Amino acid sequence: MSENLLVRNEKTFSRCGLYDIKKQQRLADEILAPVCPEIRSNTIVGDLTLEEQKLVEFARAIQTWPKVLLIDETSAALSRKNVGILFEKMREARENGSIVLFVTHRMGEIFEMCDEAVILKDGVLVDKIKTSDTDEDKISAMMVGREIDNSHVRDRSGVRDEDDVFCPSKT
Repeated sequence: MSENLLVRNEKTFSRCGLYDIKKQQRLADEILAPVCPEIRSNTIVGDLTLEEQKLVEFARAIQTWPKVLLIDETSAALSRKNVGILFEKMREARENGSIVLFVTHRMGEIFEMCDEAVILKDGVLVDKIKTSDTDEDKISAMMVGREIDNSHVRDRSGVRDEDDVFCPSKT
C-alpha cells in the first residue's frame, strides 16, 4: 500500500535509484495516521474492507491539501465514527484553502457540511442555492421535480399491529 500512497513522490524515499522501503513505509504511515491510524502501510489493499479502502483513498487524497477535493458518496461506505473523521478532515481541507466538492444524497450531511448545494435532476442543473436559505423539503422537491407529500411513506416509527401481518396458523 505504501507504493500507492506515495506514487509520484519517489524522490522522498529513494536515493540514487534505490528505494528505502523502511522510509517509504514510515512516510506512508504518516499519511494514514490522521485518517486511519489502525491501518499499517505494509497492508495489502485487497485485504482491507471497503470502508478501510475508502479511508486509505481519502488519506491519499488529502496528503497535500489539493486545490480541489472531490468527495463522491464516500460517506455512504463509512461507519458513523469514520464519517466524523471524514467531515473533520473535509473542514480542515477547507481551512487549508481547498475547495471541497461533496457529493451525497443524505440530506443531513448536506446541511451539516455544505454552504451551498447544487441540485441536479437527471444530470441537468436545477438550481444552486445556499443551504442557509433552504430546507430538506425544498431540496427534495427540486431533486424529484415535484412537491413531495409523505402519504406514500411507510410509518416505521413502531411495531405493526398484529392484524397488519398475515401469519398462517401452525397445525
